[in-house]
Amino acid sequence: MDRRLLHLFEGLVDCVERCAPSLLGPNDARGKRLAEQVAYQSAVYNRMEEGLGPSHTTGDALAARLRFFLPRDVLKSTGPLAELAAVGALPTSRTWRVLDIGAGLGATTFGAALFAVATKSADAIEVRAADRDSRALDVFERLADEVSRVFGVGIRVDRVSLDAMRDPLVDLGRDHDFVFAGLVLNELDGSEETRAEWLVALSQRLAGHGSLIVIEPALRLVSRSLHVVRDLLTARQSSPHVFAPCIRSGPCPMLARERDWCHEEMAVHLPERVAALARQVGLREQRLTYSYLTLRRDHRSIAELVTVRDHAVRVVSRVLRSKGKIEVHTCGEQGAPRLMLLDRERTAENEALAETGRGTIVELGQPVTGDLVRLGRADRVRVWRQNPLASTHTAGRR
Repeated sequence: MDRRLLHLFEGLVDCVERCAPSLLGPNDARGKRLAEQVAYQSAVYNRMEEGLGPSHTTGDALAARLRFFLPRDVLKSTGPLAELAAVGALPTSRTWRVLDIGAGLGATTFGAALFAVATKSADAIEVRAADRDSRALDVFERLADEVSRVFGVGIRVDRVSLDAMRDPLVDLGRDHDFVFAGLVLNELDGSEETRAEWLVALSQRLAGHGSLIVIEPALRLVSRSLHVVRDLLTARQSSPHVFAPCIRSGPCPMLARERDWCHEEMAVHLPERVAALARQVGLREQRLTYSYLTLRRDHRSIAELVTVRDHAVRVVSRVLRSKGKIEVHTCGEQGAPRLMLLDRERTAENEALAETGRGTIVELGQPVTGDLVRLGRADRVRVWRQNPLASTHTAGRR
């Protein structure tokens, strides 16, 4: 991770810790009570993995959401933003106009603010924050004032009372540079078709150059549902178009087997006060995970990084090392091939494969065909290393 962004992230966690007592008032919690809230809220979120319905939260969990889940989630929006930056698809205006739907405490917007400061890509964010939880919006609005003061990026919050699951998407404005839907799509009632149409409606709130970023939990069922939504939107062949993570235009190959799904992974160590709480309740303290989809009204794509699309794949696994060879699982225009390189075949032309990681885009000197591609000594491997601010991409398998 970029050191500048990591420094800002740690500063935000300090800011949250310092402000939490005044932001939460009687809803604040620490010690055993806070740990119990975190454990309970985590169990509620994970109900979706068993298909038990949406994760309805309560006011009793407000401290857990601010002190634990906001720090854990805030960096997730920086991955999709870094991919937009990699192809020059960020807004040119120094003030970003944002619609944050299901905004909650503002984790997605605050991640965008940290990214803007780290990359010097914007000076201010005007955010229309839509949520049904007025107490969460109170915290969002007051924390935005403090973040603006500490980090020098102006965040102006225009709050809207809206239940994303039931209310029509009216009075939300248009011509937004970004629409964020952070951890909200999975809570919508109805089928994947309904969710796809909801995203189509949301995308109409974008400016012509704008991006809709959907962030979801990295659970198998939730991620696979997002893959289905992605396929439905791709099949429409009209706006909004899929920008990332896929460089593939066809159906998602992860849907071929029930046990497969793709999700993102960020190699982040949580600050100690948050990590200690994660250990206390048995949650992960590093490797933040999520699934995502970036949509745009125009036809831009992360595939702009490559020269010839059917020569390119995106790595969706770690480098798998075994006796005499390395392998990586990938996804591309021809499906989900596995690339193999024997140690005896490694040369200056192809050795970059050994240095790839999840999310790396690899372009070969020839079309990628078949389920297994064996690289020879003369096969050229060209790698676009992931922007250090971006997340990493992984395929989950059971």
